[in-house]
Amino acid sequence: RGGQRESGGGGCAAEAAFEALARPRPQPQEEEEGSGGAGGGGGGASASWAHWPSLNCYQGHGATSMVGRDPVPEALSLEACIAQCEAEPSCEAIVRPAGEEIGLCFLRTDVDMSSCLKWDAYDVWVHTS
Repeated sequence: RGGQRESGGGGCAAEAAFEALARPRPQPQEEEEGSGGAGGGGGGASASWAHWPSLNCYQGHGATSMVGRDPVPEALSLEACIAQCEAEPSCEAIVRPAGEEIGLCFLRTDVDMSSCLKWDAYDVWVHTS
């Protein structure tokens, strides 16, 4: 009996994994920095950022980590994390813990959103302009 349960459980796990991959991915929420979105209303920066909630992009899963910026050395606000990315010409996105005012800031390049993982603890912000 035990072998049948393991076999049946493995099939269920594979089926659940397939269903998770087949589910539609959340769509980004476009926000303009400096208009109450990513920038919080300050600054006057003209860059646009798309917010992808509940996703994580990292090495081998939709992005390449930037050396020395995985994470950046200090905890930052969203605005400061975005500024760090904008200061790096190859930076395409940031990853931050969801819902934290001040927290870790991971800079990413070579971003492929279709390969990022659903992960409620993180949000991805992609530089769109």
